[in-house]
Amino acid sequence: MDLETDLEMVERYEAETLPPPAGVTPPEYFGYIHFKAYKYLKIGPNAYSAQDALGMPPTGAPPPLLALVEQGCRQIVDWRGISPERPLQGLGIKGFYRLIEVFHFKVIGQSATFLANGSVMDKMTIKHSVTGEEITLFNLVKKG
Repeated sequence: MDLETDLEMVERYEAETLPPPAGVTPPEYFGYIHFKAYKYLKIGPNAYSAQDALGMPPTGAPPPLLALVEQGCRQIVDWRGISPERPLQGLGIKGFYRLIEVFHFKVIGQSATFLANGSVMDKMTIKHSVTGEEITLFNLVKKG
C-alpha cells in the first residue's frame, strides 16, 4: 500500500468510526489495534495479508479461522475487549490467539476468572512483537 492510499485509509477510518461509548476509556495503544481491525474489515484478509509486513493472516488460512478473525475485528471496532464489562466474545481461545497474531501480538500474561455460569473471563496481557508495546484485553470464553 503506498503512502497516498494509506493516508486515504486513515481519513476513511477517522470519518467512519465512532468514538468509544460513554464511560469507556480505551487503554493506551488500543487505537493501533482499532485501526488495524478497521483496515482488515475494509480490505479483507487477502489484501491485508498482501500488504502486511509479516504476511498476516497467512495465505491459505482456513475460512473458519478467518471468520473468527473477522468476528474479533468487528468487536474491536465496536470498542470491545478493553474491559471485563465489554469483553471479546465468541472467539474462544484459538480465535483470540489468531486475532492478536494478525496484529503482531503475542500473549505474555494471562489470568482467568471463573464465572458462576461456567464461563471464563480471560484477562490477557499481550505484547507487540516489533514495538514491545503492551496492552490488556479481555476475552469471555463460554462453557461448552
